[in-house]
Amino acid sequence: MEIGVSDNLTDDPIHGLRHPKEGDMTGWYIWTGEWSDNDDFFKPFCAEHLLQTRPQIVKYLGLDEGFRFIIDNKGYEDVWFNEKIKEI
Repeated sequence: MEIGVSDNLTDDPIHGLRHPKEGDMTGWYIWTGEWSDNDDFFKPFCAEHLLQTRPQIVKYLGLDEGFRFIIDNKGYEDVWFNEKIKEI
């Protein structure tokens, strides 16, 4: 099971969004820092290794397609649904 992640997973806040599953990809894309449209911004990453790196996101990975979240290490949390994500 793989998740698309950005290179800079040590920064805050952590952003996540879930597209529909495709192949071995869960549909989850996780990043920190500024978003980039570069083709190499997201790289496949084993979900188990991601949870070892950023364990605070485990409770969000059960969210369905179309959900997004933003969290940080200071306790900020925002979770919402966006129907348009399911259509991309």
